[in-house]
Amino acid sequence: MGLNNRLQIGDVSNNGQVEIVDEDRLCYLVRSTSRGASGLRTISKSLLQEYVNYWEEHPDATPDSARQALSGTSEIDKFEYGYSSTLSVMAQMVLQSTHKVNNKVNCLPLQQIFYGAPGTGKSFGIKRALLNNNVLSYLSAIRTKPFLLLAGISGTGKSRIVKEMAYASCPDEGDLRKDKTSPGNYCLVEVKPNWNDSTELLGYETVLDGGNYHLTKFVKFLIKAMQHENVPFFVCLDEMNLAAVEQYFAEFLSILESRKDVDGTIKSEPLIPAAIFDKYQQKLHKELFPTKDSSNTSTGAGCYTTDDGTAVYLHRTYAKLMEEGLRIPRNLIVVGTVNMDDTTYQFSRKVIDRAMTIEMNEVNLNDMFDIEKPDALNYREDVVDKGWFFAPFAQSNNALQQMNNDERELLAKKIKATIGQTDADGTTTPDSLETILGKTPFRIAYRVVNELILHFYALRMEDKDAEFEELYNKALDNILMMKVLPRIEGNEDLVKEPLAQLATWTEVAYPKANAKIIEMRERLELSHFTSFWP
Repeated sequence: MGLNNRLQIGDVSNNGQVEIVDEDRLCYLVRSTSRGASGLRTISKSLLQEYVNYWEEHPDATPDSARQALSGTSEIDKFEYGYSSTLSVMAQMVLQSTHKVNNKVNCLPLQQIFYGAPGTGKSFGIKRALLNNNVLSYLSAIRTKPFLLLAGISGTGKSRIVKEMAYASCPDEGDLRKDKTSPGNYCLVEVKPNWNDSTELLGYETVLDGGNYHLTKFVKFLIKAMQHENVPFFVCLDEMNLAAVEQYFAEFLSILESRKDVDGTIKSEPLIPAAIFDKYQQKLHKELFPTKDSSNTSTGAGCYTTDDGTAVYLHRTYAKLMEEGLRIPRNLIVVGTVNMDDTTYQFSRKVIDRAMTIEMNEVNLNDMFDIEKPDALNYREDVVDKGWFFAPFAQSNNALQQMNNDERELLAKKIKATIGQTDADGTTTPDSLETILGKTPFRIAYRVVNELILHFYALRMEDKDAEFEELYNKALDNILMMKVLPRIEGNEDLVKEPLAQLATWTEVAYPKANAKIIEMRERLELSHFTSFWP
């Protein structure tokens, strides 16, 4: 039996387990409830047809027998066979046509995160389903560059959203779920006002106790991330600008820019050189991997002998530290929360250039009284796929190579027209950002263009059917908000004319940036000084 539109948006199974939320040509978006946990899944129509055919021939089958019979018999992503219970219920809905019809689809809870098999079209109806949800903007920013600044007034949930993402992506692996109050892939670092160098984060050598290297919570967390390379690990730098970021975070910012694509992964230069781990091998290995937790058999990574003659085999991760040093793990995501007031420091352009800035000033008090909304600070039965969090590339040329020729040419042409450049003879691309900002301190350089391309690619992976013009405008609108406007601040003499020109330039195609520019101009008129920050 064919599907033939037998399932409609709003349909609900008789047992209430499955609700059809949306559909496109290839997939259904369904809300599935199991054992009290509710989440959204994308279900391939081709795969559902396989289940319909199977259940039509085997009416007494079970979801498990259907999964075993069908797994490996087609070219469809086998990850989706893990949704056998949902697929079986949907197959019964198609065959029996006794499900409930409910044309009113409930709005999704704030900060609902989508999950599903990579490449199955998870985003086909996502804008409509998410409504005012900002989760996608966080995820696409993270996949562009894993360093975010969440800016906004105090109490808007900036730290909470980081913890929610950690819970949502934390699998039942090792001891990651040992603590019910904080997932093992989450680390809160409380920034202190007296931090004035990188030792607060990266540690330092000490001559005490015969010499050693002091490991910080931050460093230990990075080493832990190395042991779970397929799990997103989140560092939340709380109240990041209580101290001067350029002082305590300088080394990390510089190393962040050294990230490059190497052998199918992303690698950086070392934050802590390999020589440190070799020099203090016995002490650091004992601290990081206590003997009682170490293997009693060889791991092939070498060993050392303690003072009492005991042979201790090196942990594989420590052997890698001795070989390469501590680098920024690919699965590490650093998020700084930011408040701008009299007690905090302003950000230099060095920091803003290297971060993706997202503003969080909206407060929805209605959510506080929604007793049906699930608590996002809980482990999930179905973990959000790592692909939503991992940056595919660090360098734009690799993203460009993945695009088809037509889109690559369109992108190059569009960037040249909108970003623009000044040639050696002084000629500037007309009606471009270079025309507006080229002779100001806020001029756009290579890093912004690199991340515009990476961000466009991240958005394309979310929505493969979007028109090029629409997707590019969205990408540039986001980049203006995250990378360009945060750099603009000053008095009337410096910013009045550029902001006026930007307001006109963004009026049609870039609504978020235009709204922010209007806000900045209003502050300029009131106080004769303005900046991105409220």
